Amino acid sequence: MKSEDKKNGNVITFYSYKGGTGRSMALANVAVILAQSGKKVLMIDWDLEAPGLPKYFKPYLPKGFDTQEGLIDLFIHAREVLPEIKFDSKEEALLDAFFPKTEQYITPVKAPKTDGYLFLLKAGREKEEGYSDQIGGFNWADFFFKIRSFFTKWALYLSERYDYVLIDSRTGHTDTGGICTMQMPDKLVLVFTPNQQSFEGISNLARKAVDARRRSHDLRPLMVYFLPSRIELNEDDLREKWLLNYRSEITDLYRTLYDLPEISLDSYVKQIQIRHASSYAYEEKLAVLEEKVEDKNSLSDVYRNFVGLLRGDTPVWMFGVNGRRKEPVRMFIAYSRADSSYLEQLRIHLSPLVKKGEMQIWSDQDLVAGSSWDDEINHHLQNSDIILILVSPDALDSDYLWTKEISAALERHNKGESVVIPVILRPCIWEMTPLGLLQALPEEGRAITSSRWGTSDDAYHNVALHIKKIADEIHARHH
Repeated sequence: MKSEDKKNGNVITFYSYKGGTGRSMALANVAVILAQSGKKVLMIDWDLEAPGLPKYFKPYLPKGFDTQEGLIDLFIHAREVLPEIKFDSKEEALLDAFFPKTEQYITPVKAPKTDGYLFLLKAGREKEEGYSDQIGGFNWADFFFKIRSFFTKWALYLSERYDYVLIDSRTGHTDTGGICTMQMPDKLVLVFTPNQQSFEGISNLARKAVDARRRSHDLRPLMVYFLPSRIELNEDDLREKWLLNYRSEITDLYRTLYDLPEISLDSYVKQIQIRHASSYAYEEKLAVLEEKVEDKNSLSDVYRNFVGLLRGDTPVWMFGVNGRRKEPVRMFIAYSRADSSYLEQLRIHLSPLVKKGEMQIWSDQDLVAGSSWDDEINHHLQNSDIILILVSPDALDSDYLWTKEISAALERHNKGESVVIPVILRPCIWEMTPLGLLQALPEEGRAITSSRWGTSDDAYHNVALHIKKIADEIHARHH
């Protein structure tokens, strides 16, 4: 990958001190949310002794997946073909040549609305004889000391190719757990259940991980996120008592880890709790695909809040300071190439909403070289909250716009899945098309170029204000 194409992705490890916390379930739901928003996401099942991630995606995996080689096979191959490589030596160039082999172990996952954006690196061929011998026979300490920079450089390689790399780490204090929590991540999610043993286990790990990062050659800061899980909402008294203790302990821990003054984690503690749900206790299901309504107690709602925090740079102790964190409203803009200059001006007027994180805007100007245009356009259109149709004589004359974009947009609008808004750029007989049934902008459907506007900025400002109002209404419905 050329340097100008490099991503600045995040490597995020999900860890739990003990099993039964819902760690893999949390990672799987987070991965789907990120992929559905158009992010390229790689999941790594590093719980080699008890791999669980594939169970959540069984309906969406290709034939032959069970015989596909995985993570342990990649590391065995690396051990066999790579020599001893000293830290910061010229031999590290051998790693650059080896890391692309990772791609042959990765499987695309075709979960709903994530096509082309979700991938899985499985643990290995755990159903075949000899798998346990592979796991037991791999000496992680020897491998680490043989190639000290392997894992940090591999994390960098992956982050250049994926927006998010989510690692499902094994439980306990182990060599592999240390690699997953101290060597690989930019961010560390510690999943635990509401009991003292579980919380003390992840608290001790947090201290070790942050201290290890500070003493290493790795200059990346390590941000820690605590994710309480299996919270029983029916036991109000016990839950409130536990929350008081948890809030006090987590506040002291953050202040110690990051040398902070007085902070308040009230909003974070109240909102970021994964409730116990019996409907998900008996089989591996994804809440973000199963739940149709997101009420305040739904699993998917909490996962989306948590994803909003993971996606940004806001530290945990600032969560909720300026109100509940919002997922950005996703906007798709359909237009004729003849109207590119109008699109650019409109994006300028909407840029304050983008900079505040309230909105994400996509048009075919954002297409990446080498990507499938039709697939990219369809993905973003099908995942949009608002679809703007920039209307002009050229737009009305465009067969592609009508057959590929406007027809699909109107279908989503009629189903209540998106809000379609015609924005009239230049005078034309748009009222005689299906768009004539919709409320258009600017006000009264007066074209941007109409002399009835003082300046074109007045017209764009009118459009931007109405779009902000609609975006606020969408936020209110979801939050």
